[in-house]
Amino acid sequence: MKARSCAVRLLGGALALLLTVACGGPPATSAPVPTEASAAPVPTVSPSEPAQPSPTSEPVVPPATRTSRPTQAVEPSPTATTARPEVPTPSYRVQIRVSTTSDWTTVRLAGGGTVHEVRVSSSSQEAQPAELEGDSLVLGQSLARAEDRKSVELVAEALLAELEAAKPLLFEIGRGHIGSTRVEISSYPEATPSAAAVLTWDGIEPGEQNAQTFEVSPAPFLGTAPNKYIVIGQLNLWYYGPGFWGGFENENHERNTALTPLLGATYWSSDPAVVYQQIEWAVEYGVDAFSIEWITPRGAGKGNDLEVILDDVFLKSPNIHKVRWALFYDFPLRLDQTPGLDVDVVPNINFDQPDVYDTFVSDFLHFAKKYYGQGGYGNPPYSGKAGFAPWRGCGRMVCTLGG
Repeated sequence: MKARSCAVRLLGGALALLLTVACGGPPATSAPVPTEASAAPVPTVSPSEPAQPSPTSEPVVPPATRTSRPTQAVEPSPTATTARPEVPTPSYRVQIRVSTTSDWTTVRLAGGGTVHEVRVSSSSQEAQPAELEGDSLVLGQSLARAEDRKSVELVAEALLAELEAAKPLLFEIGRGHIGSTRVEISSYPEATPSAAAVLTWDGIEPGEQNAQTFEVSPAPFLGTAPNKYIVIGQLNLWYYGPGFWGGFENENHERNTALTPLLGATYWSSDPAVVYQQIEWAVEYGVDAFSIEWITPRGAGKGNDLEVILDDVFLKSPNIHKVRWALFYDFPLRLDQTPGLDVDVVPNINFDQPDVYDTFVSDFLHFAKKYYGQGGYGNPPYSGKAGFAPWRGCGRMVCTLGG
């Protein structure tokens, strides 16, 4: 699986946690619900104006300075004579793991249910603070550590209640203007927690809270059964605007298709607004999951870097929780587009060649370490299995969804 203070704010009297989740279970059909103080509106793409590429590197932030964490009124702690609030039934055990490289971060549940009996079970020795403050989990560290990109972590356990199958949980993550925060939310029905969603917040929003709101499906907690049939669509992330390499024009800048996409005549797959709209349309038309082509690790290939778009755009889309996804492993192009490999793929791929064998094994170790623990990969909460099926006729392989 893949860190200053993390806070989970507990909503209205009953402790309500807010976490940011990067991906989640079976597709929902509702649109993300931004809040006034946190989530920025999702940009739209005009059919008449092609989307421009968005940077896929970490956001540009102001010079590192200590950023004061927003203060809030803290409710008095219960005393021996105060009756303990009754937890609504049914309730569902949840584990929240927060790590940050910022000087402070907060996490709270903003909607979709209530949270009760929150308890910080562990934290890094360097974390100051690592506690429940008011309705938020708060995690922090010194600015010097944050500037050195050091990480701190806390783990909290709680009970979720008043969940509805059609109503997503809303988790809000706040953070200082440095570093990033990762929140892993796990259902905990038995002895071992099972990841339900992984949320990452590394952007910059106006206002002192620098907050973003994420939707998380309640299905992993409610035990919703997976779909009997899974519809998978191929989502190609290699459209790069005008020109020969954009996917829409030939070398003479002439259209190579009579069709004009609704996203624009020459849109960019690296535009977050494009990916957001593609996910929305997929869900609307009954697509459960995307097959995402993968060719080379970040920075290793000769062509366009699809892993950068996968990591920095697709997996960070605010509506990523609505779909599942799998890797389409394009092994022939991996061998063809990686400099320095001594391989011959004609008439076929020979695994007795050391570079072929070593590349194949190292790629699957890379997938397992980086992606198999991601919320949304396969069939959360990972009761199924991830396998591989040949792509007939071209020697490619696709990672199949669990189920």
